[in-house]
Amino acid sequence: MNKWAVVVWLVVMCTACGPQQPPPPSSHFVTWSRQETSPRQLCVLPFTNETGQADVGGQVRRSFAGHLSTKRFKDVELHEIDTKLPADWRQLPAQSLGEILGCHALVYGIVTQANRLYLGLYADIALDGGILLIDTQTGRTLVEESYATRFRYGEVPLSLLGIVPSAVMILRHITNEQMLRAIDDLGRNLAALVPDLPPPPPVSGLGPTETPNTPSAAPDGAVVYQLQIAAFRSSERATRAVRLLQDEGYRAEVVDLPGADTRWYRVVLGPFASAERAEQVAAAIGRLLPFSPIVKIADPP
Repeated sequence: MNKWAVVVWLVVMCTACGPQQPPPPSSHFVTWSRQETSPRQLCVLPFTNETGQADVGGQVRRSFAGHLSTKRFKDVELHEIDTKLPADWRQLPAQSLGEILGCHALVYGIVTQANRLYLGLYADIALDGGILLIDTQTGRTLVEESYATRFRYGEVPLSLLGIVPSAVMILRHITNEQMLRAIDDLGRNLAALVPDLPPPPPVSGLGPTETPNTPSAAPDGAVVYQLQIAAFRSSERATRAVRLLQDEGYRAEVVDLPGADTRWYRVVLGPFASAERAEQVAAAIGRLLPFSPIVKIADPP
């Protein structure tokens, strides 16, 4: 390598973008989370976008909702929320919106800054946002948090001739891909700032030696049943649902929904020898997790 060869050292620094631990829940959140109505259903409203950049609010909202779906809340599809929202929804109190959407709490979000700065040998991505979680019964604030993501890029060329290629390398990093990375980081960390619901009490009434997820065998030729836990258009969401069930000891699996024009991914559990047994397990899952299982006759092997 000759003496004019350029060696570039790229430094990428992310400020305040490590994994977040949720803060201690407020007393209002604790009271709300312990209410008997279960599961607690959240509606993530469209995020306010104050950045001047198109769709940043929508992108952060989608990231936030996706990361929030791993918690014990019962999430509602964003397109279902948008379909039900009236045009003047921002002027309505949380109690009225809760009745319209059928949710126990509303998430209001805002993105206040989305900037990309490029100064040749230095570049910076800044993305700021916040959330409010509001109880739709009382109108009280359950969670109020904000977060700031910073991705900073800088480099030190080892010769003057390295300045131009170094600047080009920096410019390559300030792309839409990097902004999407910052958007996902903001959504993930805002979701992490929402406390999870407390674990449910142990399931009782299943018998002295029976565990809630025990399928039951049936005689040859007898009708057997299974539970459809949920159905998703996204295989990733179906996989997350299976992990949630596995964490509670349920051996669920994902199967394709046959005969549908649009591909769906079903999360199923079973088989069970009787509808009564399947309903018993469905009730146990409904108390533990944000699902409403349906009892069905099992698909043929």
